[in-house]
Amino acid sequence: MQTERYRKQNFLNTTFEILWRLSIFLLPWQTRWFQGAKLGGWNWEQGSASVYASWLLIMSVVILGFWQKRKKISPILTLKISGAMFVFVAISILASNFEDRALIAIIQWWLQVSLLFFFALTIYQAGISVKKLAFWFILSLIPQILLGFWQYYEQLVVGSKWLGIAAQLPENQGVSVIEHGLFRVLRIYGGFPHPNIFGGWVAIGFIVSLWLAATAVSKWRALSFSLI
Repeated sequence: MQTERYRKQNFLNTTFEILWRLSIFLLPWQTRWFQGAKLGGWNWEQGSASVYASWLLIMSVVILGFWQKRKKISPILTLKISGAMFVFVAISILASNFEDRALIAIIQWWLQVSLLFFFALTIYQAGISVKKLAFWFILSLIPQILLGFWQYYEQLVVGSKWLGIAAQLPENQGVSVIEHGLFRVLRIYGGFPHPNIFGGWVAIGFIVSLWLAATAVSKWRALSFSLI
């Protein structure tokens, strides 16, 4: 009986360790199931009901977190955070005037915020170090950066429904480009919906990689993070 319980706990622990890493690694990808919405005849991203593939991983991590050894958090702090979130959600709903399209956008946004909050809380309570999180964050950006270089070289973004990437050509209106005389140079999207988002993630990744290099325990690791 004791052996069976140990095996079950070991399986849960191993699964948890794998899934939280996958959650961070796959977070930048935009694969999702969605129902399109329009506002004034135009596609409305915020009003589209979506379920991202990464959410399933995040939810799995949160659920498995209940079977992990957990750090205790002050009940008063938990109550304050929960109360603040409830107030903000209530204000958002009231501000929508209970319009269907606005409610979809608000619920969508708060669902993402809540999932990320509980994911971060689970990671903290499980005692996962900041360096581990930073390392996997950097790894998650490598495919994005390589994809971005290829997009710049080819001057196109190849669409993929499985990766959540929309096709982009610099000659099309609405595509993010840098205009130079008669030329329209495509900005790098990576796997993100807009180059500004891609740039923000890479900028954060650059700072994180410098921190990892500065705090590395060996010269080999410091060099590796510096190259990244």
